[in-house]
Amino acid sequence: MEEALVDRSDLPMLHPSRANGAKWFKHHTQVSTAVRRVIQSYFKGPWYSWKRVSTFYRQALFNLFKGKFNWDPTINGQVQSEFNKLAAYRLRGMISHAKRTGVKPDWILKDYWTIMVAYWATPKAKANSEKARNSRLSDRSGLGPHSHISGSRSYAKVQDVLVLFV
Repeated sequence: MEEALVDRSDLPMLHPSRANGAKWFKHHTQVSTAVRRVIQSYFKGPWYSWKRVSTFYRQALFNLFKGKFNWDPTINGQVQSEFNKLAAYRLRGMISHAKRTGVKPDWILKDYWTIMVAYWATPKAKANSEKARNSRLSDRSGLGPHSHISGSRSYAKVQDVLVLFV
C-alpha cells in the first residue's frame, strides 16, 4: 500500500551524516523528546517493555513520528530501525521511572497500570529485576560498579565533543 503524499518539507530534517543542520538519533535531544511524546500520546496497552508492543502499534507509533521530521525516502528503513531502538530505550526508561516512583503517569490508563503493577509483583518479574540489579552493581575486576562521569549526555554527544579535541 502506497503512502499518501504529504508535504513534510518544513519539518526538521533527519540524516545520519547530520550535514546542513540535519538531526539524528542519539545526537539530538529533539529527536528523543519527539519519540517520548509519541509514546505518551499513543500508549495503548500494558506495555512494560517494547517486546509487549505489537507490530501494529509499533507501526502506528512510527507513523506518528513521521509527522515530526522529514527524511529522504531512501533511508526510511534505517530511520524506522533507529526509531524502534530509541523507542525501546525511551519506553524502558519511562516505565522504569514510573515503577520506581510507584505513581501512575497521566499518560497510562488506570486499567493498564493495574495490569503492569500486577506483573511486576510476579516472581518471574521480581527475579528478572533482581538479576538486572545485580548485573548493574557487579564488580568490574575490582573497579566497583560502573559510574557515569560525562553528565547528562549520550555517548554519541560525548564522542562528538572528543572528536573536536583531536
